[in-house]
Order: sequence, then C-alpha cells, then structure tokens
Amino acid sequence: YTQIFEDVVHLSGTQRNSIIHGDENSWQLIEDKQKELMELLQSALLVGVRYKDTANKRTTLGGLKYFIDTYASDNVINFGGATTWNTDTSVIEKFEDAVQKIADKNGGKPTIYMGYKAMRKFRNLDDDLIRSTRSDKKRGIGVVDGYLSQLGELDIVMLRERTGVLDDLIFFVDEQQAGYKAMRNRGWFTEELAKVGDSYKWQVLGEYTCKVATPKVHSYIYNLGL
Repeated sequence: YTQIFEDVVHLSGTQRNSIIHGDENSWQLIEDKQKELMELLQSALLVGVRYKDTANKRTTLGGLKYFIDTYASDNVINFGGATTWNTDTSVIEKFEDAVQKIADKNGGKPTIYMGYKAMRKFRNLDDDLIRSTRSDKKRGIGVVDGYLSQLGELDIVMLRERTGVLDDLIFFVDEQQAGYKAMRNRGWFTEELAKVGDSYKWQVLGEYTCKVATPKVHSYIYNLGL
C-alpha cells in the first residue's frame, strides 16, 4: 500500500517575474509546498488508515496507530485525561505502562514521539527523570530530550504538526521495527507543468509506503486532556 502526496504551485506571469527578480524565487515556493506535504506524510505515518479503493485503483498507507489498533490493541494506554498531569507519579505510571507493553514482548528500547503541548507538560516532571542534552540522533524539530525509564534512558522527539493529532497521542516506537521509504524513483520530485495562458505551474509529488514489521513492540497513550 502506497500513498501519493501531491500539490501544485500556481503563479501568474506577473508574480513569476517579480519573484524571480526579488528576494524569493520559485524554488523557495516549491520547497515551502514540499514542507507542507511532508507534514501530511508525517501525520499519515502516525495516524493514517490503511485502505484500498479497488474501483479507482487508489491506496492509502496505514500509520502506526492503525497497526497497533489492529494487531496489538492491548498496547493502547488510556492516560486518564487532564487530571493525570497533576502529579508526577501518575504521569510516570502511564509512561511506564506503555514501556512495559513493549518490554514484555521483547521489543527494543522505544523512542517517544510527542507534540508541543505534551512536551510542555512533560518537561515539568521530576528533574531526575528528564535529560535535555542533545543526542547524536537528530529527529523532529526540537532538542532530543531523554526520559530515564525502567528500561533505561529513552529519546524523546517533539514533532510539529498543525492538525492537532498529537494533542491527544504519545507514541512509543521501536525504531528497528518500523520505517518508511519512497517508491522507486518516486521520492519527492518537482516538474513544471504545461503553461496555461499567463499561469505557471509546478507539481510537487512524492509516493511513499510505511512498514511496521512487528506491531506488538510499539504502543501509544491517548486521552491526554490537552
């Protein structure tokens, strides 16, 4: 199952000429469009629903949440809403429940993925449990923090997204058992489309697939109350 992420940059002839001779050029606009599509890809990798439309020959890739819900539903942890954030002990218990689900099934040390709102709350935990030094793994948009769990120190990566999906979800991922890649010759690319009248168009497109080799070694927490 693959999914196509595609959009078009439109410019009139006047816009094209003024931009090319100004501070911003067409490639910057194309890069901005690609960043938007990459955010959609990120959301799909987390919460996309695996689906096949046979009639129209279309598929959508299944995200991590879909595979956990379908094949390892006991790895889903209910955080309990906003009141759980009131004490460090309550928060830690939920995090350790999620980590234990992976450890019990012989998974590796997971990486924790969360959004901005959850990260703000999480950084208020006991200082003895949080590490804020940058690791050698650069992922997400913020400094990679560390959480000292019963399974050892785990990387925490903050992801940026504008849909609000991560306001209610925290993922625990064994990165050795999940990944994504582009279809052959279908990684992000750009081509100029035929000119229509005084309109210039560039298509930005990428086709990607996701693989979750072992759903049982991943988990997620929901109902964060944020």
